[in-house]
Amino acid sequence: MSQHANGFNEIAAKFAAEGRWSEARTALENAIRAVPGGWKPVTEASESVQIAFWNYDEFVAYTRAGQTTKTVLWVGRSYSKAWYQLADVDMQEERFDNTLLCVESGLTLEPDHPGLWIEKGYILNRLGRHDEALRCYETAATIRDWATLGQVARALRGQGAALIDSIATGRCRSRLPPLP
Repeated sequence: MSQHANGFNEIAAKFAAEGRWSEARTALENAIRAVPGGWKPVTEASESVQIAFWNYDEFVAYTRAGQTTKTVLWVGRSYSKAWYQLADVDMQEERFDNTLLCVESGLTLEPDHPGLWIEKGYILNRLGRHDEALRCYETAATIRDWATLGQVARALRGQGAALIDSIATGRCRSRLPPLP
């Protein structure tokens, strides 16, 4: 059975959970090479909207927020998530040079996904670029009014980590008022 029949995101996640990073990388790179021209995470029709949600929590958050009166159809494959997953594989394999490129490629496809902004913030913070990381986390927390609570919590936690790291390295240029 081909990886596309089962959904490349799920296959890559399975390989990653088993520590089979090389196989996860292959599945994701094959999927990314086969991305349909003009792919978008959201496609609207007259009576429905098809969305490539990354997980069930996103689906629930979107439908509960009442974002549309149309029928919402969950499309199983997400190429922006594939880029996110490939960045994770790169992190596990300590291929840090490629992680930021992967996340930015995902953001080109889905610029409003909090998970991608959170990952970009994490990478930038690891690279010592704390102010840029903080801005990414701030974006992640506010870019979607229907973001999941988990996404918002991770973005807020990331903001705290970026501020702490910035202060610890003496490079804090944040907009925080001075302590009394």
